[in-house]
Amino acid sequence: MPIFNTGSDLAAGVNTPTTNDRGREELFRRLVELTTTRGSIFTVYAVGQSLIPPQPGGTVPIITSTSQIKVTFRIDPVWNGGTPTDPFDPSAVTNRLRKPDKYAIKVLYAGE
Repeated sequence: MPIFNTGSDLAAGVNTPTTNDRGREELFRRLVELTTTRGSIFTVYAVGQSLIPPQPGGTVPIITSTSQIKVTFRIDPVWNGGTPTDPFDPSAVTNRLRKPDKYAIKVLYAGE
């Protein structure tokens, strides 16, 4: 996105790093907020179009189709071998707090 580039001048000769500074900060903050994980259930929205390039001399592409989909899924951590339950086992704390071996993805909803 050109608005994040430093020193980029738009066609009107406006220096975006100095003119749109507050807007860039807010856009970046919102993008980070939308992509930061807060749990294990996520929803992804996808919108797309199929285009035919403009004919020679033309300026506008032709839209042939538009589609949108919503997918909600859950990510569950999976540990191989489980974790020990004996509180006197010296490796119990280490095993309980270890990184998952893999993650299982379960699709909860897919549709428009």
